[in-house]
Amino acid sequence: MECDPATRQRLVYLDKSRELGSKFIITDLDETHVLIEPDKVDSLVQKLESIMESLNKSCVLPCYKNYVLG
Repeated sequence: MECDPATRQRLVYLDKSRELGSKFIITDLDETHVLIEPDKVDSLVQKLESIMESLNKSCVLPCYKNYVLG
């Protein structure tokens, strides 16, 4: 899987904490590439999308409120 360094850090964290029930990183190749268990790709993508969605909600709304009210 190719990703930016920040996403790679999230992947390593999720792997170490076994967020998908088991480890899924086969090999951490470099700062932008990791080799992932093929059967975990779909659930990993869903997890990352969920994380990004929650980050967007928590960041955008307060910024919007500050802009409108501030």
